[in-house]
Amino acid sequence: MSDKTVRKFRHAATVDQAFAGPRQSIKQIERFASSLLDRWNQGVHDGSVLHTEITELGYRGSSRSVRRYLQPLRAGLSRPQLPPPPPKVREMAKWITSHPDHLSEEEAAALAQVTTRSTVLERLSTHVTAFTEMFTGRHGDRLENWLATTEADDLPQLQAFARGIRRDHAAVLAALTLPHSSGPVEGNVCRVKALKRQMFGRANLDLPKKRILLS
Repeated sequence: MSDKTVRKFRHAATVDQAFAGPRQSIKQIERFASSLLDRWNQGVHDGSVLHTEITELGYRGSSRSVRRYLQPLRAGLSRPQLPPPPPKVREMAKWITSHPDHLSEEEAAALAQVTTRSTVLERLSTHVTAFTEMFTGRHGDRLENWLATTEADDLPQLQAFARGIRRDHAAVLAALTLPHSSGPVEGNVCRVKALKRQMFGRANLDLPKKRILLS
């Protein structure tokens, strides 16, 4: 280890300062910190090997940045345990809008962990889950209570959704109560649009009309 590196760790006031490097490089490599630490604890201390492994996982930095990141470990400093990365917005949206029975154990546990940390997300998840169960089970008798509860909560986006339901209350209530479905009609509409796109600019109206009737 160079004298410069030794001086860096000798004069660092905290472990975090000792780990500090170029801001952008550290930001990139922190995404793969858990993989690096796991492999280090397994006895893999070659920076080139570790760089190759995390590159296959999506890392785009240099091997020099990896070696710099590992320097405190070589110096005998212990890096504090990193908390798990927060879930992505798309993952949270999927977990919240999915029926609870359709979530895996890992997804349900992750959702519970996030909602316990945020009262806003907890309330949002409760309302959306109640709507999902009401929608999939066709429990139209629960609609009015769900609307009243949602409108009373301080969640502007969900309140806007509830106002939209109020404007078309009869249709929504029918959808949550009656067994009828517009699926067959929508299927035919999509089929006609597909035929129209295939024939656009290639024939007059007689041929598309005949294809639609024959299909």
